[in-house]
Amino acid sequence: MVENLWSKSLVAYDKDATYEISHWGYKRKLFIRARLALQSTHTIYSRMKILSIVRISVDKQQGYGYLKEIVVKRENQKEYIHKEADFPSRHLNDIEDMFLLYYQNKLHYLDGKIQTDLAVAL
Repeated sequence: MVENLWSKSLVAYDKDATYEISHWGYKRKLFIRARLALQSTHTIYSRMKILSIVRISVDKQQGYGYLKEIVVKRENQKEYIHKEADFPSRHLNDIEDMFLLYYQNKLHYLDGKIQTDLAVAL
């Protein structure tokens, strides 16, 4: 009779493989892990259209630009700050509004590299 059907060796779970960054260098892995840890769990909805993007804060590391925050002006003429942790939970209409501003070339007052980072992030 077989005493143990299951193996007693522990299997390690590789988080880098799930993020598809296991082949990256050590410092880039740490940077991406820190960015993923900042994500929030709540979803943010708004019915007001985004009229303009006031300013964008970009963090440049490893040759990539990561958006830290975006300050937008909505229909009620108030400024709203979108932090990096809230980007994945943005409503689709907010993303479409910001992308349309970029596509219609209404962000001419921003630097060209910042516009490119915004387009890549959206």
